[in-house]
Amino acid sequence: MCPDSPAGSCQRSRKVFPMLTPLVEPMKGVMVKRCRAFTLIELLVVISVIALLIGITLPALGQARETGRRTKCLANLRSLGQGFNLYLNESKGLFPLVRPLHNTSGGPGNSP
Repeated sequence: MCPDSPAGSCQRSRKVFPMLTPLVEPMKGVMVKRCRAFTLIELLVVISVIALLIGITLPALGQARETGRRTKCLANLRSLGQGFNLYLNESKGLFPLVRPLHNTSGGPGNSP
């Protein structure tokens, strides 16, 4: 029995709080508390829950990354369109003169 407590209260507290079970019987009001470490199964459960959460969030991160790439591409295309519009307004509706990338006539400088 624990001093300064109603009868049976120590027994109830041991059932509710198993980590507070004494190593030895109390001596004159002094309780020695046992320190309880995590078991291997508890650690494995925590690791598996973390792995499950990572598995759930990785596809969402990939989708967000792809959405960011698409947004960047659309912004670049919009900028090109705005640049062409500005050029067309200044040059009376004529598009800029562009050289072909490859010489298709078969002359010198034609790459195979």
